[in-house]
Formats: sequence, C-alpha cells, structure tokens
Amino acid sequence: MKNLSCVTSLIIVCTTFFGCATIFQGSSKTMQFTSDPPDAIVTIDNNQIGKTPFSYPLKRKDNHLILFRKEGYKDRIINIQMEFQYGWLFLDIFAIYAWPVDLITGAWYDLDYDFVHGILE
Repeated sequence: MKNLSCVTSLIIVCTTFFGCATIFQGSSKTMQFTSDPPDAIVTIDNNQIGKTPFSYPLKRKDNHLILFRKEGYKDRIINIQMEFQYGWLFLDIFAIYAWPVDLITGAWYDLDYDFVHGILE
C-alpha cells in the first residue's frame, strides 16, 4: 500500500509541474539525415552541420530549412514544418501547470518528417 501511495504521489507531481508532452516526447526530435549520393554537406537553418549520414536534434516548435549540397550536383532544399499535436493539449487540460510548460518548451508540436533524405541530381 505504501508503494502505491508513492507511485500515485509521483504521478501527481509529474503531471502537475511538467507537461505531458514534455515528459513523453521532449522539446526536440532527433532526425536522421541521409543523401544520395552520400557525403553531402547539410546546412540547417543557415548553419552548416555536417556531412551525410548523421543524426541531429531539431527543435519541435520551429520550422527548419534544410540544404543539401555536394560539388557537381544541384542543391536540394527541404522545408520541415512543425505541426501542432492536439492530443497533448487535451491531456494537459487535467493539470493546471502542465500546459504552460508544454507551450513554452514547444513539446506540443511535432515535425512533419521522421528522417530527411536528400536526393541530389
């Protein structure tokens, strides 16, 4: 009975002071970047990040502009858009302090890609 009380208390504290989306998915999403051909230079939001393939975290609350570049090939630009996830808002209604946390961190949002593959021609 004592363990059940501790678990219940922990759940109440977590849902009161942290948003559901922040707890379960966080404010960033780690994306895998690949290209055809490989070893393309990738620029994310005007910052050169590296050569494909690699993984990199992107903030969920922002749109992102991805540029793939390799000598001898035409540049490839991909726009990644953030999308509001209404399910998290529904869950946060039950905890008065949860929704501001998810709103500020951007955890309510998701990105419209799970991975990014640039095909250069």
